[in-house]
Amino acid sequence: LIALNPDEATTYYGWIIRMYDGAGKYDQAIEAAKKIIELNPKSELAVYNLGIMYLKLQRYDEAVGAFRQALAIKPDYASAMYNIGYSYSLAKKYKESIQGFEKYTQLAPEDPLGWLNVGIGYMQLKNFEAALEPMRKSVELKPDNASAQFNLAIVYINLKDTYSAREVQKTLQGLDAGLADRLKKYLR
Repeated sequence: LIALNPDEATTYYGWIIRMYDGAGKYDQAIEAAKKIIELNPKSELAVYNLGIMYLKLQRYDEAVGAFRQALAIKPDYASAMYNIGYSYSLAKKYKESIQGFEKYTQLAPEDPLGWLNVGIGYMQLKNFEAALEPMRKSVELKPDNASAQFNLAIVYINLKDTYSAREVQKTLQGLDAGLADRLKKYLR
Protein backbone atom coordinates (compact mmCIF):
# COMPACT_ATOMS: atom_id res chain seq x y z
CA LEU A 1 0.00 0.00 0.00
CA ILE A 2 2.82 2.41 0.86
CA ALA A 3 4.59 1.77 -2.44
CA LEU A 4 1.38 2.14 -4.46
CA ASN A 5 -0.06 5.27 -2.85
CA PRO A 6 1.55 7.00 0.15
CA ASP A 7 -1.46 9.31 0.62
CA GLU A 8 -3.81 6.36 0.99
CA ALA A 9 -1.34 4.72 3.36
CA THR A 10 -1.34 7.84 5.54
CA THR A 11 -5.15 7.79 5.63
CA TYR A 12 -5.13 4.08 6.43
CA TYR A 13 -2.68 4.52 9.32
CA GLY A 14 -4.74 7.48 10.54
CA TRP A 15 -7.78 5.21 10.81
CA ILE A 16 -5.67 2.68 12.68
CA ILE A 17 -4.57 5.36 15.15
CA ARG A 18 -8.17 6.43 15.76
CA MET A 19 -9.28 2.81 16.16
CA TYR A 20 -6.57 1.94 18.68
CA ASP A 21 -6.97 5.28 20.46
CA GLY A 22 -10.70 4.67 20.84
CA ALA A 23 -10.00 1.19 22.18
CA GLY A 24 -7.41 2.50 24.63
CA LYS A 25 -4.63 0.51 22.93
CA TYR A 26 -2.15 3.35 22.75
CA ASP A 27 0.92 1.13 22.21
CA GLN A 28 -0.53 -0.07 18.91
CA ALA A 29 -1.53 3.50 18.02
CA ILE A 30 2.10 4.54 18.53
CA GLU A 31 3.23 2.06 15.90
CA ALA A 32 0.76 3.48 13.37
CA ALA A 33 1.79 7.05 14.27
CA LYS A 34 5.43 6.15 13.62
CA LYS A 35 4.46 4.78 10.20
CA ILE A 36 2.78 8.09 9.31
CA ILE A 37 5.91 9.97 10.39
CA GLU A 38 8.02 7.67 8.18
CA LEU A 39 5.75 8.60 5.25
CA ASN A 40 5.77 12.31 6.03
CA PRO A 41 8.58 13.29 8.43
CA LYS A 42 7.82 17.01 8.04
CA SER A 43 4.25 16.67 9.35
CA GLU A 44 4.11 18.43 12.71
CA LEU A 45 0.62 16.98 13.23
CA ALA A 46 1.84 13.41 12.80
CA VAL A 47 4.61 13.98 15.34
CA TYR A 48 2.17 15.76 17.66
CA ASN A 49 -0.21 12.78 17.52
CA LEU A 50 2.66 10.50 18.50
CA GLY A 51 3.25 12.75 21.52
CA ILE A 52 -0.43 12.50 22.48
CA MET A 53 -0.23 8.70 22.44
CA TYR A 54 2.87 8.78 24.66
CA LEU A 55 1.05 11.18 26.96
CA LYS A 56 -1.90 8.79 27.23
CA LEU A 57 0.53 6.02 28.16
CA GLN A 58 2.05 8.27 30.84
CA ARG A 59 5.40 8.09 29.06
CA TYR A 60 6.02 11.75 29.70
CA ASP A 61 9.64 12.05 28.62
CA GLU A 62 8.84 10.48 25.26
CA ALA A 63 5.78 12.72 24.94
CA VAL A 64 7.91 15.80 25.57
CA GLY A 65 10.42 14.56 22.99
CA ALA A 66 7.69 14.18 20.37
CA PHE A 67 6.20 17.60 21.14
CA ARG A 68 9.66 19.16 20.88
CA GLN A 69 10.11 17.44 17.52
CA ALA A 70 6.78 18.92 16.37
CA LEU A 71 8.02 22.35 17.49
CA ALA A 72 11.22 21.84 15.50
CA ILE A 73 9.04 21.43 12.42
CA LYS A 74 6.66 24.29 13.30
CA PRO A 75 8.18 26.63 15.93
CA ASP A 76 4.90 28.45 16.65
CA TYR A 77 2.93 25.24 17.31
CA ALA A 78 1.14 26.39 20.46
CA SER A 79 -0.61 23.08 21.19
CA ALA A 80 2.70 21.24 21.21
CA MET A 81 4.15 23.77 23.66
CA TYR A 82 1.07 23.52 25.88
CA ASN A 83 1.42 19.75 26.00
CA ILE A 84 5.09 20.02 26.96
CA GLY A 85 4.01 22.01 30.01
CA TYR A 86 1.16 19.59 30.65
CA SER A 87 3.43 16.52 30.37
CA TYR A 88 5.89 17.99 32.84
CA SER A 89 3.04 18.88 35.19
CA LEU A 90 1.73 15.31 35.15
CA ALA A 91 5.28 14.07 35.79
CA LYS A 92 5.42 16.46 38.78
CA LYS A 93 8.35 18.33 37.24
CA TYR A 94 6.94 21.71 38.13
CA LYS A 95 9.91 23.92 37.21
CA GLU A 96 9.95 22.45 33.71
CA SER A 97 6.16 22.67 33.58
CA ILE A 98 6.29 26.38 34.39
CA GLN A 99 8.88 26.93 31.66
CA GLY A 100 6.71 25.10 29.13
CA PHE A 101 3.56 27.00 30.05
CA GLU A 102 5.43 30.33 30.08
CA LYS A 103 6.57 29.64 26.52
CA TYR A 104 3.01 28.69 25.68
CA THR A 105 1.75 32.05 27.01
CA GLN A 106 4.16 33.73 24.60
CA LEU A 107 2.56 31.83 21.72
CA ALA A 108 -1.02 32.18 22.99
CA PRO A 109 -1.09 35.17 25.36
CA GLU A 110 -4.90 35.39 25.35
CA ASP A 111 -5.45 31.80 26.56
CA PRO A 112 -6.30 31.93 30.28
CA LEU A 113 -5.42 28.26 30.74
CA GLY A 114 -1.76 28.92 29.99
CA TRP A 115 -1.59 31.60 32.68
CA LEU A 116 -3.57 29.43 35.10
CA ASN A 117 -1.13 26.57 34.63
CA VAL A 118 1.87 28.84 35.18
CA GLY A 119 0.30 29.95 38.45
CA ILE A 120 -0.53 26.41 39.52
CA GLY A 121 3.06 25.36 38.83
CA TYR A 122 4.32 28.09 41.13
CA MET A 123 1.73 27.09 43.72
CA GLN A 124 3.02 23.52 43.59
CA LEU A 125 6.48 24.90 44.36
CA LYS A 126 4.99 26.98 47.22
CA ASN A 127 6.14 30.17 45.49
CA PHE A 128 2.93 32.14 45.98
CA GLU A 129 4.47 35.51 45.15
CA ALA A 130 5.41 34.24 41.69
CA ALA A 131 1.98 32.59 41.32
CA LEU A 132 0.08 35.84 41.91
CA GLU A 133 0.53 37.62 38.55
CA PRO A 134 -0.21 34.61 36.32
CA MET A 135 -3.32 33.86 38.41
CA ARG A 136 -4.47 37.46 38.12
CA LYS A 137 -3.90 37.36 34.36
CA SER A 138 -5.91 34.15 34.05
CA VAL A 139 -8.82 35.67 35.97
CA GLU A 140 -8.56 38.89 33.97
CA LEU A 141 -8.83 36.94 30.70
CA LYS A 142 -11.68 34.70 31.90
CA PRO A 143 -13.39 36.10 34.99
CA ASP A 144 -16.05 33.37 34.99
CA ASN A 145 -13.52 30.55 35.50
CA ALA A 146 -14.36 29.37 39.02
CA SER A 147 -11.21 27.26 39.30
CA ALA A 148 -8.99 30.23 38.46
CA GLN A 149 -10.86 32.41 40.94
CA PHE A 150 -10.50 29.77 43.66
CA ASN A 151 -6.78 29.36 43.03
CA LEU A 152 -6.28 33.13 43.03
CA ALA A 153 -7.94 33.28 46.45
CA ILE A 154 -5.67 30.48 47.72
CA VAL A 155 -2.67 32.50 46.54
CA TYR A 156 -3.97 35.55 48.41
CA ILE A 157 -4.50 33.48 51.57
CA ASN A 158 -0.93 32.19 51.40
CA LEU A 159 0.30 35.75 50.93
CA LYS A 160 -1.69 36.76 54.07
CA ASP A 161 -3.98 39.02 52.03
CA THR A 162 -7.34 37.88 53.42
CA TYR A 163 -9.10 41.06 52.25
CA SER A 164 -8.40 40.21 48.58
CA ALA A 165 -9.24 36.54 49.20
CA ARG A 166 -12.64 37.57 50.62
CA GLU A 167 -13.29 39.75 47.58
CA VAL A 168 -12.57 36.78 45.32
CA GLN A 169 -14.83 34.63 47.51
CA LYS A 170 -17.72 37.06 46.86
CA THR A 171 -17.15 36.73 43.10
CA LEU A 172 -16.84 32.96 43.42
CA GLN A 173 -20.19 32.75 45.20
CA GLY A 174 -21.89 33.71 41.95
CA LEU A 175 -19.84 31.27 39.89
CA ASP A 176 -19.64 28.13 42.01
CA ALA A 177 -21.27 28.08 45.45
CA GLY A 178 -19.53 24.81 46.34
CA LEU A 179 -16.06 26.23 45.69
CA ALA A 180 -17.04 29.43 47.51
CA ASP A 181 -18.07 27.40 50.57
CA ARG A 182 -14.84 25.43 50.38
CA LEU A 183 -12.88 28.67 50.23
CA LYS A 184 -14.81 30.03 53.22
CA LYS A 185 -13.29 27.22 55.33
CA TYR A 186 -9.80 28.46 54.47
CA LEU A 187 -10.75 32.01 55.39
CA ARG A 188 -11.68 31.23 58.98
